[in-house]
Amino acid sequence: SKGAPGADSVFSDLNSGAVLVIEGCEILFRDGFGTDNIINYLLFQIRRVTTMFIFICHGQLHSGVMLGLSAIQRTLFTHFHHVLKLTPPNKEMKVKLFLKTIPKQCPIDDASVTRQSLQKICDKFPKFTHSDIKRVVVKAAGCACLRKDITARKLTFKDLINAAEKLEKEMDAVGLRLGFHHLYT
Repeated sequence: SKGAPGADSVFSDLNSGAVLVIEGCEILFRDGFGTDNIINYLLFQIRRVTTMFIFICHGQLHSGVMLGLSAIQRTLFTHFHHVLKLTPPNKEMKVKLFLKTIPKQCPIDDASVTRQSLQKICDKFPKFTHSDIKRVVVKAAGCACLRKDITARKLTFKDLINAAEKLEKEMDAVGLRLGFHHLYT
């Protein structure tokens, strides 16, 4: 099997009983996304190496999802030995994730980045997960540090909202949220 460029080097190092975490695997169960080659490569590697694979799907898999799967998708699904349902973080946990994800070295506009403003972001983007929050903080901090005016290089509420809106548009464009109706409840 031939996988993505560089994938062989990743898998060659994994034959030592390592744990490989694949986040966002719901895309493997989407129709018409050209995933058969990717799934074939993963199945080849699953059978070849002694690595433990952990697939993280955002959303909920239910018994009805099996009806729409191709043969290769069903084969991959049969390799799932355990399915754990993790509760998404509540709003308070998401606020804590925002606060912990913002680097201590990052200058913050304390007047605009407050617990209350972070709660507003969580209310506006309720489906964001921990990894989404991390991506929002990285995008927002990147925008803040690139400002020409050195005194304005502080992370603001507006930076976070803009980053969250951009991320949501990106995710919707590639179907990571709205395109998986059969995976989400």
